[in-house]
Amino acid sequence: MVLANPPPSIPGIFQRMKFPVGRGKMKISEQLSALGLGAFEGRLHSGIDDARNIARILAELGRRHVRLVPNSHIAPGRRWPWMGENGEVIPEHVQNPF
Repeated sequence: MVLANPPPSIPGIFQRMKFPVGRGKMKISEQLSALGLGAFEGRLHSGIDDARNIARILAELGRRHVRLVPNSHIAPGRRWPWMGENGEVIPEHVQNPF
């Protein structure tokens, strides 16, 4: 995602956050640090821990009234093999991890 312009009520937010538009990718731990949220919590590359840390980032951005805009889009008609007619998941196309 790309950070859009901050609301006028929060001047200089990008300078404090060090998230200029077009800066490139930042690791989750770098984003946490730039936002002053401390270190990555949990085990690196653990899906649940990654999700929790990303949620911390999004909550902080929301608290700062940062507007997020997508940096790409998915064509509305695009389909994947695992998608059924009405968006349901076709079980035969999903691997069972157990």
